[in-house]
Amino acid sequence: MLNIRPYAEFILAACLVLLVYTLLHGIYRYNNIDDSWTLSYSYNYCQAGTTQDWRIGGESISMNNPGGLLSFGRVASWVQCGFLDSVGWSRQNGHLLSSLFTLFSVGLWFLIARKLKLSVALALTFSITLLLYEPIFQLANQSRSDFFAMFLVSAALYSWLSRFYVVAGLLSLMAIETHPLGVMAGVYIAAVECVAWRSWTLQSLTEKIGLFVLGALPVLVAYVLIYNDEIHFLFKLLSQYQNKGFMSFFLTYFLHATGYEYRHLPELAIFLFAAFIFFKKRLFESNPVPMMLLGFVILASFLLKRDNVHYMIYAAPPLLLLSLLSFETLLGRKFYLALFLLYFTPQYLYVFYTNQNNRLEVLDEKLQHAIPKNADIIFGDANSWITFKDRNFYHLKNIRLDYVHLEKYRNIYAISRDTVSNCGFPESKGCLEARGYLRKIPLQFEMTEQFQWGNEHYSIYRVRLATSGVASVDGLFTVKQPF
Repeated sequence: MLNIRPYAEFILAACLVLLVYTLLHGIYRYNNIDDSWTLSYSYNYCQAGTTQDWRIGGESISMNNPGGLLSFGRVASWVQCGFLDSVGWSRQNGHLLSSLFTLFSVGLWFLIARKLKLSVALALTFSITLLLYEPIFQLANQSRSDFFAMFLVSAALYSWLSRFYVVAGLLSLMAIETHPLGVMAGVYIAAVECVAWRSWTLQSLTEKIGLFVLGALPVLVAYVLIYNDEIHFLFKLLSQYQNKGFMSFFLTYFLHATGYEYRHLPELAIFLFAAFIFFKKRLFESNPVPMMLLGFVILASFLLKRDNVHYMIYAAPPLLLLSLLSFETLLGRKFYLALFLLYFTPQYLYVFYTNQNNRLEVLDEKLQHAIPKNADIIFGDANSWITFKDRNFYHLKNIRLDYVHLEKYRNIYAISRDTVSNCGFPESKGCLEARGYLRKIPLQFEMTEQFQWGNEHYSIYRVRLATSGVASVDGLFTVKQPF
């Protein structure tokens, strides 16, 4: 008979993680604009063949913004389309796909931990805490293409550690095609190679680099062929970050996270304490890889000048590896696992308590009922896109009304989300921007319906072109700052 007693703690911890994932599926960040943004890229690309961001981003209609799939992300979109065409297009199913690939990524990091000579118990503890750590949990509960990039980056590192250098090169370039931050595959590989610098020889380095390039070349050629007509947007996109100031996703995560501004400071204190123990006990002498990985990622976060907290997913594995090794020598592995569960689980349960009535399928039903079938054009918040993905829908935050030509339409409707909760995106700013856009054209608004959706209040408006003057739209948007 199989003896499960040695694994009882891991089974219980895994069940707790599964419970948290199940409870928060579809409601964790229900106002996440990136869900609709990324899904709209994939849907418009697979259904209409367009690579422009013309439903949510809006500005790229004028070709001033290289958004959408003009430069990156088409393979991830194929993956999303294949899955969602089979199970149905919804944000919940998009999250399910992300959760599956997040699980694959964590599984690869379990194998990476074993490659780094961690015991099975330590590797399992690392994997469970990684699933519960907020950047990774957030990755699993949204539809950004990061789900695929993280998987490819993790697979590239594992391939390199397994000495499959050709495969590592192929996966690394695929990761970059998925998202510019896929370059973290190269950062990881450079970090682990620097650990072994004493064994470097010209022949071994030439062989490794040569095989890596051999694997990368086919992807590079495929990229040029696929993006041939729009490859000039790549250089435009990259030039946007040449003059960026001092910024880092690592610092942004800990010091300027959206919502409760400094809620990650306790984590930072724990990690700094773990780093102190790591150096004091000279743990880097027996296992320097976590330290080197984390150092390279932090350095890259400044060099890349991207302050989006979503990219913290690349710092999470080395950060947790280093912390685990430190706490294991000081207070024990079980203490570390218990501390992690006790710190994060109550936070997720609180989110469930506050968001449990904001089910996306309920909003979909309410919006379907509120907007008549004869609506020619619909403006609304990001949550509304998936409901009207097959209709003439535009996001209110970014749309350029001078490119829509409202005079062509008779039945114009606007969906106003009057309350702004802690959704992780400055929707209040979007409402203000939309108000500015709407002032350019004289409009009149007639409220047709109101409804409550969990914590949110929605108003539906019939919009008409005014005969003269510019109508005030203060009644259309009630702006409330997120807490």
